[in-house]
Amino acid sequence: MLSEAGGPLAEPARILLVDDYTPNLLALEVVLEPLGHPLVRATSSDEAIGRLVEDEYAAVVLDVQMPGIDGLTTARRIRADPRIRHVPILFMTAQHYDDDRAATAYSLGAVDYIQKPFQPDTLRAKVNVFIELHQKKAELRRTERRRFDEAQMLRERHAGLAMDVGIALTRGDELGSMLQRCADSLVQRLDLTQARIWTLDPADNYLELVAHAGAAGPAQGVTRVPLGQLAIGRVIEQRRPYLSGDAPVDPRVDDRDWAAREDLTSFAAYPLLLGDRAVGVMALFARQHLPAGTHDVIGTVADSIALGVQRKRVEEERADLLARERRHNEQLQGLAEAALAMNSAGSLDDLLRVIAGHARAILGAERAVATLGDEETWASVRQAIAGARDPVATDAATDATTDATTDATTDATTDAATDAATDAATDATASRTAPLIGRDGRAMGSIALSGGQGAGEQDQPVLLHLAQVASAVIENTRLYQQTLAAEVTLREVNHSLERSNRELDQFAYVASHDLKAPLRGIANLSTWLEEDLGPALTPQSIEHLALLRGRVNRLEGLIDGILDYSRAGRTRHKVERVDVARLLRDAIELLAPPGGVEIAIPDDLPVLMTERVPLLQVFMNLLGNALKHGGRDDLRIEIAWTDRGDLGEFQIGDNGAGIPPEYHQRVWGIFTTLRPRDEVEGTGIGLSVVKKAVETRGGQAWIDSAPGQGATIHFTWPNVPPPT
Repeated sequence: MLSEAGGPLAEPARILLVDDYTPNLLALEVVLEPLGHPLVRATSSDEAIGRLVEDEYAAVVLDVQMPGIDGLTTARRIRADPRIRHVPILFMTAQHYDDDRAATAYSLGAVDYIQKPFQPDTLRAKVNVFIELHQKKAELRRTERRRFDEAQMLRERHAGLAMDVGIALTRGDELGSMLQRCADSLVQRLDLTQARIWTLDPADNYLELVAHAGAAGPAQGVTRVPLGQLAIGRVIEQRRPYLSGDAPVDPRVDDRDWAAREDLTSFAAYPLLLGDRAVGVMALFARQHLPAGTHDVIGTVADSIALGVQRKRVEEERADLLARERRHNEQLQGLAEAALAMNSAGSLDDLLRVIAGHARAILGAERAVATLGDEETWASVRQAIAGARDPVATDAATDATTDATTDATTDATTDAATDAATDAATDATASRTAPLIGRDGRAMGSIALSGGQGAGEQDQPVLLHLAQVASAVIENTRLYQQTLAAEVTLREVNHSLERSNRELDQFAYVASHDLKAPLRGIANLSTWLEEDLGPALTPQSIEHLALLRGRVNRLEGLIDGILDYSRAGRTRHKVERVDVARLLRDAIELLAPPGGVEIAIPDDLPVLMTERVPLLQVFMNLLGNALKHGGRDDLRIEIAWTDRGDLGEFQIGDNGAGIPPEYHQRVWGIFTTLRPRDEVEGTGIGLSVVKKAVETRGGQAWIDSAPGQGATIHFTWPNVPPPT
């Protein structure tokens, strides 16, 4: 086979032709066929990548314009794959020359950017350059291979030793097994008489014989001795290898260290060093002197063994840390499950059983006792015990818990209730006991553990956190029962409304789903009161009832807002084709703005492949916020969009009252409102939901505004156009 210049070809060099249009491929083949090298076709990006991975190619002639994945994207894929990133790329394009596109092509590593129509001779010459370069590289590889084969016999033993040691150090065996494999390989691969590996304890006090291979074993079974008693210890003190012929460090001086053998003519000892720190020593005996190259390999092996010893020690510490971390994660998971279980308990007795059972499981105790004093008299005691039923231990735990509860209760009834609760919590830390403290600082009971695993440093905070959650659920459960009982008579309802409204907000964090039913019941009762009493109600009473219903609706909206906030960014919806202009019109129709308000929608809004529901929620929250806080009858809201590449930027601007600069960050916080809720009804969650929905999809949200100059809220959203 001859090249275009007439010279012999060392081997065929494949050329990959990539174009979705078959006539173009045929034209390229006609032009390049005289080069005498295999021409391989590919009609798509995926096929081209597959061809490049399967075989070796001298160059790729790549069409820029292809449907689906174009040539530039294909070049990115080639450069991103380390197996094929070295292949030269020649771009072909039928479009007018575009400086930006050409610059992009060259930035992707293209060696040329050729415009159609092209000169056949020029293309052949350019491709032939890469064919010759490919052949020269192949010839260099063959030359290197020949040299490698010639030296292989000399390196086999050294390479085998390095491989054996590498495998031994990465098998995950115990330290003794790992080092024994290394000693065995040293004897076998280097034809040694014996090999020993000693490790030095972290305190640098003792040498321990961990591995031995070869003819002679340790004299009199010596395996662990003080560092100063062994002659080999001097090698560690000097921090450098000892070879036969160096200053005398005769290994046979101390018979406990080395066996007296007259036929040993070569001895080498290497300290196992990590920087300046020694972790052990390795000593070798041979009947013949070891060559210098072998000593170099042994030095590398010694360094590897030192790393292996240290790695094993670090792994032991890491395993301990991982075990503690795993237990901590299990405890956190247990706390979450306990919170769910406690919120599902039907009665206080069931709740105590849940608390005791989860406390025992989370903290690994044999027994757990949850004790609660009667909420009215604090004379009777509710108690639940989980775990082993050892009568003596159970009675002791019960007595200790009852005493702790009684003492804490007595102290809590004094004027220093909070101090007593704090003291109870401090005393509990030392005895695996945690008090159940109410919001008013009164001790309601306690959780006590006994037996099982020893308490770790992280266990007491977990127990105290469990007690805090349990205290909140206990109080909320009592509040829920009181709320249900209050529905029996109208007088009890009116008496308990004020307290219920104060605590409903806190209660929503713990049991938001359970609160909606009593909230709706309260709203209905107030309506029935107004309907049934009629003229008997004073204007002030009617106003109070109306105020009551408004507060209930606000709390229900707050619960919905909290749920929306928790779902924002967590729940993923179907990705579909979304016309943003139409989506905005749907949002405006749902919001039903009052007359006089003008909302301007531009004509250049995009069509995106995205999640419709979250984007609709973002627009509705921002438009609703502008309508609610605009502060003028001739409010004008303008919507704009800017293409930012991977992210598109939307702007919602109005001519309203504006937002002071000091609130530009605070308004994104949950429950934050700029005006009192009695002036403008709102939960303070809408912008928090917007921020969370935007940021979880890779975007950002920010505000441009000043008092009296309106406000513009910007947010970015993934700019993914639908497929053509």
